[in-house]
Amino acid sequence: MIDILLNKKIGNNTYNYKLKTNSKIIAIMGQSGAGKTTFLRLLSGLLKPDSGYIKINNFVMYDNDKVNIKTKLRQIAYIFQHDNLFPHLNVAENIGLGLNVNQVENIIFWLEKFGLGYIRNSKITNLSGGEKQRIALIRALLHNPRLLLLDEAFSSLDEENKNILYNEIKSVLHSYKGHTIIVTHDYKEAMKLADEIFYLSDNKFNKVWNNYIEGEIKSIEEKDSGDIFSISSGNLLLRGIILKDFIKVGDIIKVEIESVKVKIGNMTYNEENFVDNNLLKGIVVKRIDNVYELSVDDKIIYARSDITYELNSQVNIFIKYKNVNIVK
Repeated sequence: MIDILLNKKIGNNTYNYKLKTNSKIIAIMGQSGAGKTTFLRLLSGLLKPDSGYIKINNFVMYDNDKVNIKTKLRQIAYIFQHDNLFPHLNVAENIGLGLNVNQVENIIFWLEKFGLGYIRNSKITNLSGGEKQRIALIRALLHNPRLLLLDEAFSSLDEENKNILYNEIKSVLHSYKGHTIIVTHDYKEAMKLADEIFYLSDNKFNKVWNNYIEGEIKSIEEKDSGDIFSISSGNLLLRGIILKDFIKVGDIIKVEIESVKVKIGNMTYNEENFVDNNLLKGIVVKRIDNVYELSVDDKIIYARSDITYELNSQVNIFIKYKNVNIVK
């Protein structure tokens, strides 16, 4: 688990980060200046927080002034846009820096896993950009990091090399013991690699393509399956199940709906499909990989589907009451 709470003031800017997730690979997006790289520098120990904590799988790297593990002991690997390989060394020598002699077999294993066994003795200067980034990744993973940080690591590669890398490294990142945090501006990269995507804005990590809707509680009904609330936001009306008794009619609340829980398409018209479901109509505005941006009344709702729908086409939208979660 990644469990992070950090505060840092730099000049006139104050950064407050809170992130908790069980996902193995997460991507962080956001505009320039939002604080993405500052966040990575705080995690790695290159920058000291003013307060907070960093816990990775129950290992405490930092906890206010009580714990502050030195950078080299945190077991964090950091890969930047530029590979930082040594041009005067060959591939195996670059990977082997800082490793024990008995790890030579691991070098060969990882090179073969990435299909690079044939360049083991090649000079770095003879490699393509994609090959260099693979080598940098292998070198990082051989140190068994608790946390792997990728800061725009693939942004300098062309689309062909990116696509090859994406297909190779997601399974690799899932197979090693630690977590990976990817900072990227590329939506496609985030979609291809990450289990969970966050957008950093105004010091908050919001799940990308999750739906956040604020509105007023219009009614609360008692039902066998649980109390049902309705929330009105502009022209949009949604219903959800109350899990905790802390809201009342007239309250202004925020609800979250995961994009993977928003179903679109043509469902069979039977009673089972329409029990405890919000039924909406939407227009397809945009598609990014398998994520659809839908215009619903005066709101935008994100949904995921592997079925292709044309832009400007109308689709049915189904959201179960239990998937409308109050975040207040």
